[in-house]
Amino acid sequence: MCNLEKIFPPSFFDSIEHLIVHLPYEARVGNELLKLHYWGPSAEVTTFQCYFVNSYNFHTKHYNVGKSTFNCGVCVKSSSYTNTDSDFYGILEEVIQLDYPLIPNMQIVLFKCRWVDPVRSMKVHPRYHLVDVNFKKVYQKNESFILAQQAVQVYYTEYPSMKRNKVDWQAVCKIKTRRVIDDSWWTEVAFQEDETVPTPQVLTRTRL
Repeated sequence: MCNLEKIFPPSFFDSIEHLIVHLPYEARVGNELLKLHYWGPSAEVTTFQCYFVNSYNFHTKHYNVGKSTFNCGVCVKSSSYTNTDSDFYGILEEVIQLDYPLIPNMQIVLFKCRWVDPVRSMKVHPRYHLVDVNFKKVYQKNESFILAQQAVQVYYTEYPSMKRNKVDWQAVCKIKTRRVIDDSWWTEVAFQEDETVPTPQVLTRTRL
């Protein structure tokens, strides 16, 4: 507590006055977390059109145009991993990397997405838990960004039906991670049944 706080009531202070009083002391402390709090990331950011995370190869919506695959679908799982009703679904628009120059090797990657409204534009089948979304009704709140590590990849497919209740609605399909077991080296040796079978190596392959 500074000396001014011993004299004046709390209503006397605002955030700027507190910053002026406490900043010299915090700078002397030199705590890395305090540096991160006060100075924040660099004003310049790095953007990507593709980003590989969680064994998924993500593309931004702009970069995905004309591609034979759909890599810009994003899902954020709810805290209850089995509760599909609370998941968020969207389209990846930007990949942004924030750099913190005062902290060595400190970067944070964010996904900026356009989310569907989980109340007005998402349907979940009560029995089979199949999810349909409608991108005509997007989430209006200013919460576009997530950490890249939170993202799970999905893709959206249109219904062949032209019924009015199916127009503008798309089905959500889950995508398996890009992990492939390479068993090309595997050989069976006769009369070696008593030996331990080696575990196949798991490789991660990225296609940009």
